[in-house]
Amino acid sequence: MNDEIFAGAEALTFDDLLVVPGWSEVLPSEVDTTTSLAGIELRVPLMSAAMDTVTEAPLAIAIARAGGLGVLHRNFSIEEQADEVDRVKRAQAGMISSPISLPPTATLHDAEALMRRHKISGVPICDPDGHLVGTINVEGGDSFSTYLGWIIPWGTPITLLGDSADDVAEAQRQLVRIGIDRPAGSALTDAVRDDHAGSYRVARFDDLRAAREDGATCSVLDTRLAGEWAEAHVPGALHIPLHELLQRMGEVPDGPVWVYCASGYRASIASSLLARAGKNVVLIDEDVSAARPLMLATA
Repeated sequence: MNDEIFAGAEALTFDDLLVVPGWSEVLPSEVDTTTSLAGIELRVPLMSAAMDTVTEAPLAIAIARAGGLGVLHRNFSIEEQADEVDRVKRAQAGMISSPISLPPTATLHDAEALMRRHKISGVPICDPDGHLVGTINVEGGDSFSTYLGWIIPWGTPITLLGDSADDVAEAQRQLVRIGIDRPAGSALTDAVRDDHAGSYRVARFDDLRAAREDGATCSVLDTRLAGEWAEAHVPGALHIPLHELLQRMGEVPDGPVWVYCASGYRASIASSLLARAGKNVVLIDEDVSAARPLMLATA
């Protein structure tokens, strides 16, 4: 029976082959070991057996990092298989598209159990709105690195969160301009869902005027530069330039604080800093020139 099976094909074992060193004009960079398996491209033709106790998450992760493929065995339940796949998918990624997180109410025991399960050294904490607790929102763009350099002490570890890989890559290029060659980490996350990824209200100058006319007590914070403040500002506003806000956070009053700057972009950074410090923030997302027709600005 065996003779009939192997009669039509030549089979070799490791002992049948001997690689003899010799002259070659082929460079390592020119060698392509890529192969295809059921439409999946592998960088090296390496697979592990789908045998019980052989291929589970640890081996599948190691083989995937080498460019091959690990086949998980079928002696798991469906839930266990899904859990093993999840561990593999999360183990090797320059950017994590759906980070593991815990709510602020989680206990230390919860965090330790999650870290042991996924073999990770830390867990991000997200508030009920899905925003990462302790983060600062600075929208990407040409001014990103400028304002980040203003507000972040040198040497502070920076983790970038973005909607897409292109957004994160652009932010990394901007960081190089201010001497930060590599951030502490980066991730793609659903936590960044809108233009103002922070737990604060967004309003306009006419909303501020309406609140004052209704008799509400409104603390107003102007975070522009000293020259801009001297030219015109909202009556009764507290002035703390954006680049001094972290050091002077204690001067910001309790209760709702309406924040504005020369533009909504700069005001959003200030609001993010205040929200991170636990302040009740209302972001005025409007250019300060809009305050003049509303009789809020004074020369």
